[in-house]
Amino acid sequence: MGSVGIYLDFYLASAVMQFVFWAMLILRYYFGIEEGGADAGIAKISTFSVIVAMGLGWLMLVALGTGFSLWPVLYKVTPFSPSLPRVVLWVNVLGQCLIGISHLMLIEHLETATQVLLIGTTMICFSIALTATVALKLLRMGLYRSIDDGGPPFITVILCLIISVTTMVALLTMNASKELSFFTEGIFILFNIDLLWMSIGFTCALGHFGRRLEWPVLGPLRSKFGFKLLLLAFAIHITVMLADHSGWNHLWWIQLPFILPLLTIFFLLSPATLVRNALSSRSYSRPMLAAVMWMPVIALIAVYEALYMNSGLESARYLLLFGVGIQSLFGFAIWYHQDHKHQPMHDRRQPWLFLISLNGSLLFHVTHFIQETLEWTILGNHHILDGLDLALLLVAMVSWLAWWLWELLFSLHDWHRLPMFYTTIHEADDPYEVKGAD
Repeated sequence: MGSVGIYLDFYLASAVMQFVFWAMLILRYYFGIEEGGADAGIAKISTFSVIVAMGLGWLMLVALGTGFSLWPVLYKVTPFSPSLPRVVLWVNVLGQCLIGISHLMLIEHLETATQVLLIGTTMICFSIALTATVALKLLRMGLYRSIDDGGPPFITVILCLIISVTTMVALLTMNASKELSFFTEGIFILFNIDLLWMSIGFTCALGHFGRRLEWPVLGPLRSKFGFKLLLLAFAIHITVMLADHSGWNHLWWIQLPFILPLLTIFFLLSPATLVRNALSSRSYSRPMLAAVMWMPVIALIAVYEALYMNSGLESARYLLLFGVGIQSLFGFAIWYHQDHKHQPMHDRRQPWLFLISLNGSLLFHVTHFIQETLEWTILGNHHILDGLDLALLLVAMVSWLAWWLWELLFSLHDWHRLPMFYTTIHEADDPYEVKGAD
C-alpha cells in the first residue's frame, strides 16, 4: 500500500489518543492540580505532560499523517522508506501512552512518574525528529519547493528536529537552577507554541487557498519577498524571546516582537483577497478562513498583554494554539480527506458543530480576558464565562473526535487512491508508484 492512505491511520490514532488526553485532564482535576491544591513541582510536571501529549502527540499525528500522504503528490517522489510512517506513528502513540501512565502515578510515586514521563517524551521527540530525514532527503534530491509553489515550507519540517531537542532539554532542566529552567522553558514555549503553530497555520492556509483552490493569495511581490520577510520576523522574535528569558525581561517592549511573524503571515495571505473570494464562493474550508481571521485579534491581545500585564502572553498563545493552529490543521485535514473521496467542492459537508463551538469558546475566552483586564462587566460572573469556554471547547473536541471516528470506520466506501486535485499539479501518473531516491 506504500504511503497512500497512510493519513487514515494517523487520523484514527489521533482520534483514539484523545481519550488518553482527556483522561489526563480528568486526573488533573482529581488530584487538585487545576485548583492549585497540588505541590508546585507536581503541577509543573503535569502541565508539561499535557502540553507534550497534545501539541506533539495527537495533534502532531494529524500534521504528520497529512505530510506523509501529501509529499509524494507534491514532489512526485516518495522521499521516505515505506516503513518510516509506521515507525513514526507507533513510537509516537506508545510515547503518549507512557505519558498517560505517568499521570496515574504523579501523587504517590512521583519519582517513578518522572522517569516514565522521560521515556514517553523521549519516544515522542524521537518520532518527530525522524520526520526531519524527509526534509533532508528532499534537499539532497534537489526537490526543495519555494513557498510560492504552495508546497510545505522546508523550515516547517526542519523545525521538527529543533522541537525534539528543545523539548528534551526543557524536561531535563525542569528541576535545575531557576535561571536555567526559566531560559529552557522560554525556548520550549518559543518553538513548541509560537513557531510551530504559526508555521502550521501558515502552511495549511497557503496550501489550501493558494495551491488547492488557486486563489491569487501570493502576488509577484509577496512571492518574491514574502518568505524572506517572514524569516526575518521569526529571527527577530527568536532573538528577543531568548533575551527575554536571559535577564532582559525588564524592558517594556520585550514581548512585542511576538506579533511580527503573526502579522507578517496575516498580510502575506492577503486577507482582502480571501474575504473577497469567500463572499463569492462556497467552495472553501470555513475553519481555515476563521483561523486566518483570528490572527489580528491575537496580535491585539498580545500587544495589551505585553504592555500592561505580566502574563507571558498566556491568552495570546492560547488563542494561537486553538484559534489558528488547531483550526487550520483540522480544516486542512478534513478538506484533504474529502479530496480523496472526490466530493464536489461546492457540495462538501462543513464541520459546523466544531467550527461554531470552537470559535464560540474562543470568543468567551476573549470576553473573559476583556472583563478581567479592563474591569468591564459584560456577561456577569467570570466563573460562568470559564464554564461556557470549557464546555464549548469540550464540544468542539468531541465533535472532531466523532467526525473522524465516523469517517474512518463507517464512511470510506467512496474513498479513492489519488486525491481529486492531483491532475491539476502533475501529469496523470501515480506518485505512490514512484520509488524513492536511493
